[in-house]
Amino acid sequence: MIKFSKQKFTIYLSLIFIIISFLSFSYFLGKKNSKSLPVSIIITISRPFLKAGQFIASKVKRLFENYIILVKVKKENEELKRKVYELERELIYYKELAQKAERLRELFHFQFSSGFESLPANVIGKDLSGVFLSIIIDRGSKDNVKENMVVINERGIIGQIIRVYPNASQVLLIQDRNSAVAVILQKSRAQGILIGRGFNKNPIILYIDKSYQIELGETVITSGMDEIYPKGLKVGKVKSIIKEPEEIFQKVEVQTDVSFNNLEEVLILMNSNDYLPPLPSSKFSLGN
Repeated sequence: MIKFSKQKFTIYLSLIFIIISFLSFSYFLGKKNSKSLPVSIIITISRPFLKAGQFIASKVKRLFENYIILVKVKKENEELKRKVYELERELIYYKELAQKAERLRELFHFQFSSGFESLPANVIGKDLSGVFLSIIIDRGSKDNVKENMVVINERGIIGQIIRVYPNASQVLLIQDRNSAVAVILQKSRAQGILIGRGFNKNPIILYIDKSYQIELGETVITSGMDEIYPKGLKVGKVKSIIKEPEEIFQKVEVQTDVSFNNLEEVLILMNSNDYLPPLPSSKFSLGN
């Protein structure tokens, strides 16, 4: 059995009375003798309820109109959000294009002034096996790329190619422990072998005679003695000097200028034997 609260019962009863009053009012108004006493009585009795009905009807109408407006506003907000999202995507896209254009401008300027025959390439991945600290570039045997070719950018040497595929190549970074580069310090003329020490450590130069007076900040370049890296490519600067009493040689820690975490575009040296010094007016210098 359905139970109604007192409040609900009053509301339902009032609605029923309003409906009956409205129907009665409509019925008697349709009669010819609409000015009779019963009609006057019904109009007098029904008037408050009819006003209440009109009030409720106007509220319902306004509520419905507000609902329509809210639906429209919600739709417009969703459309605006979509447009804002698209504009943000376009802004990010054009910022990326602008940054890439600036990087390529510097790289191509260096390519032109370096005197090397070089091929630009994009970095498309990293070695995730953990065997080597290496990157993958989008140039391979179809582009005449071969093993042991040197990879650089406008900031200095990056590494050498160790594997070649038709459309890609693997580049061993100079940070890798298996990497070895013959280098020379530009001012003191001390020579040694640059060895990688892992991703989070600076490479170190071994086998430098203790008789050399090395300065902090001294520029380090390739010496060409390994017959892989041509002479004169910038490697970095001296960060620290390590002298152990029991050791015959001193060691030099090198701070490289290349940002290995953010490599995106590089140059492959196609024929390092054709090395020519840069033009004196060049913005970039291989040794400085």
